[in-house]
Amino acid sequence: MKAALINDLSGLGRCSLVADIAVLSAMGVTACPMPTAVLSAQTAYPAFSRLDMTGELPAFLDRWRAVGAGFDGILTGYMTGEEQAALIKEFVAGALATGTGDTDSGNSAASGCRAEAADSTRLAPFILVDPVMGDDGRAYSNFTGGLCRQLKTLSSMADIITPNITELWLLTDGPLKELTCPGLSPDIDGIARRARQLLTGRCQTVAVTGIRRGSEIGSLIVTQQSQTDPQPFKLFMAPRCPQSFCGTGDVFAAIVFGGLLRRDAPDSVFDLAARFISAAAMSAFKNGAGPNDGIDYEKELGRLTKNPG
Repeated sequence: MKAALINDLSGLGRCSLVADIAVLSAMGVTACPMPTAVLSAQTAYPAFSRLDMTGELPAFLDRWRAVGAGFDGILTGYMTGEEQAALIKEFVAGALATGTGDTDSGNSAASGCRAEAADSTRLAPFILVDPVMGDDGRAYSNFTGGLCRQLKTLSSMADIITPNITELWLLTDGPLKELTCPGLSPDIDGIARRARQLLTGRCQTVAVTGIRRGSEIGSLIVTQQSQTDPQPFKLFMAPRCPQSFCGTGDVFAAIVFGGLLRRDAPDSVFDLAARFISAAAMSAFKNGAGPNDGIDYEKELGRLTKNPG
């Protein structure tokens, strides 16, 4: 299996492409990175340098097309702005139209939504969109309405999207004050209702990260099938570390992408992601890592090498 990984490359912070490549290599997926930006450190650090790669992406994509590069899956993460998001959306649309996946009609992922491409001779690649726009009730500094509109469209082209609660609110035009004002915090049912609004187009699954319940943290999952199911959503929880760490959303997206791409049972994939992140966060906390340093995923990669389904 081969996957295009579209995300930033940060020298410090154990996140984004650094985490994507490590996790997916452990899961047996050949990682083909496309950096959206190159940073000295992820953006939660007090100071960092950043090189925006938007101007290089057209040539990057042209060279991939020239050699006939094909991918079984595409994962997208951080994008620097509206212009870059439009370029990536065009790349994903082209992959869906021409089919860059394998020709095994039995190859399905998640809820069986890896359909044939428009030319009907190849499967469309499996698409995961992590719509990186904000966290903790606040939008990131690069957020604009134009970027959000592009990511809404891109999300409708994905098989699965993995927003955190802040990004879910941005994608569904919810007021962020509901996430920051005391007494207005959304309940689980409210989060599920907003998540179901994003089950449009090709999108079959919405996995909302950062769900807290007592001493646990995990994800809330809604699917096209769950809209008519007696159980309208599922929760996959694990013990919550006393300290929060940056980069956990990247690790979650990579594990879910890799697991569904290799056709593991979806419930086992979401459970694996919750338990993996919990264990890696606890390890980092015990070892004295700071919030910006990321979790100790390196020590837990053995969990990912075996197919749990």
